[in-house]
Amino acid sequence: MSEDKNDKKKKLTLYFDNEEDMEEVRHVAESMGAYVSTSDASSKESVFDILDEWHSKGGLTTNIKDPVAWQREQRKDRKLPYRD
Repeated sequence: MSEDKNDKKKKLTLYFDNEEDMEEVRHVAESMGAYVSTSDASSKESVFDILDEWHSKGGLTTNIKDPVAWQREQRKDRKLPYRD
């Protein structure tokens, strides 16, 4: 893949009840040059699904306009040991 295509990667998540169907789709996807990763589906969303959804809704960018200023406000300055 060229660098331009890597910058525009897309993700597709599929859930299968039938392993044979999953393997058939995997074969087709790999023949198209797709990276395929499989795992057992759980009843809970993965942390990646949650972060993707959060990112698509704007993440922290909607709440924190200036990250540097925010960090200064949040940081609690204290004296360091053995420093004057």
